[in-house]
Parts: sequence; C-alpha cells; structure tokens
Amino acid sequence: MKKYYIDEFVNYTAPTNGRCIDMSAEVSTDDPEVLFDEIPSEFAARFEWDTRIDGLGPIMLWENKGLPVAYWDCEYCCGYFV
Repeated sequence: MKKYYIDEFVNYTAPTNGRCIDMSAEVSTDDPEVLFDEIPSEFAARFEWDTRIDGLGPIMLWENKGLPVAYWDCEYCCGYFV
C-alpha cells in the first residue's frame, strides 16, 4: 500500500515544493525512444532515486525509499523533483 497519493504529489506537492525542469524547447522529435527513455534519463540524473514507476500514462514517477521524489511528463517534456 502506498504511503502517498500519486495525484496529490503530481498536482500539488511537487509543483509547490519542487524544482521544475522544462526540456520541451530541446526536443524536436516525436520519437518514443527520445520522449520515454533518453529525456527522462537525463532528468533522473538530477536526484537520488531507487525505483521508477512507469505505466501512469505519459507520467513517470520516481521514488526513494518508498516515497515520491520526482515526476516527469513525457508528453510535455517537463517535470518536478523535490
């Protein structure tokens, strides 16, 4: 059982308390490998994490020790980490 609500983290906690990274200006392709692998990997190198959760639509979520630390929106190429 999760100790947090994903929607709350994505819509309130991260935008209020986190740092925004917007890479949309750097992306000029619709290549899924770039949008769902390369760019999120560059983003994830900025913080500590131990688990990545996929399958949330265009959103990826990273956890550290069972708590959320970041999310990335692959559709808009931006995200937040706390």
